[in-house]
Amino acid sequence: QIFNKTDVNNKPWLLNMFDQVRFYPVSADELIKQREANANGELKFDMTESEWNVNEYNRIYVDDENVQSEVSKFKENQKKFQLQQLKYDKQLLEQDDIAFND
Repeated sequence: QIFNKTDVNNKPWLLNMFDQVRFYPVSADELIKQREANANGELKFDMTESEWNVNEYNRIYVDDENVQSEVSKFKENQKKFQLQQLKYDKQLLEQDDIAFND
C-alpha cells in the first residue's frame, strides 16, 4: 500500500523521495492483520529520521563481493531470459505471418 490513511496533514502518499524502507519477516497471520489495519487506517508505522550516507551505501551494496556476485548472476539470468523472450516473440510473429497468409 502506498497511500497513507493515518496522516493528520492529509498527505495522501505514505513515502517521500529518498525514504528508505526496511522489510522484516512476519507470519502469514500477522501480514493479514497488518493489511487489515492499514485498510482501516489503524496501522502504525515505525519511522525513524536518518541521513543517507553514500559512503555507507557503497560499502554495503557496491563494494561488497557477495553483492557483486549476486548482481552478476542476476544480470546473467536476466540476459538469458531476454534472449529467450526474443526467441519466443519471433516464433509468435512467424506464426501470425503464417496464419494471415492462409
